[in-house]
Amino acid sequence: GKARATFVKLMKPLSADSESQNTFMFANYVQLVYNQLKCGNKQDAEASLIITDGYLKKIPTKKSILMLEFYLLDKALFALSKNDKDLAKKYFDEAYKQCEFSDASGVRKLILEERLDAEIDTPEELLNYAKILNELASKETKATKALTSKESSKAQKVIEASAKKEKIYHFVLFISVFVLGILIFL
Repeated sequence: GKARATFVKLMKPLSADSESQNTFMFANYVQLVYNQLKCGNKQDAEASLIITDGYLKKIPTKKSILMLEFYLLDKALFALSKNDKDLAKKYFDEAYKQCEFSDASGVRKLILEERLDAEIDTPEELLNYAKILNELASKETKATKALTSKESSKAQKVIEASAKKEKIYHFVLFISVFVLGILIFL
């Protein structure tokens, strides 16, 4: 949380009052709020959330804002900290729905993990969210395995090419020594 706060302070003087800069600062503050909440700094997080809301008001097109789903997650966690489970559910739902627009699978997974930890849903809902989370984890595992396989294949090709060059080098060296030996003999 402290490192993120320092980063935001360093970035703030660089920001102008343009939509892209406001979006950038909004995204930084959204992450700061989350870090502060997770570090137990509720007062700092609340102050940062007020600043975050200020940046959000300056952004005219709100549907495709970078980190909006994360912002809604922050709002859900604040509602939880105030023991308002209904409002927390509302924000969790909005955050999850926003992930459909941004295709943010990492944030989607985080939202589901936080929601499951919150224990605000019925057993049936919990089971449903756990299944979705399991599917996301399974997709990540498959993607990681595919990437690992592809990179291993590339590495194997590089190793094979290097071994082939080394064999050629040894062959040329052997022939050279052999020819030199024959010339010396003659």
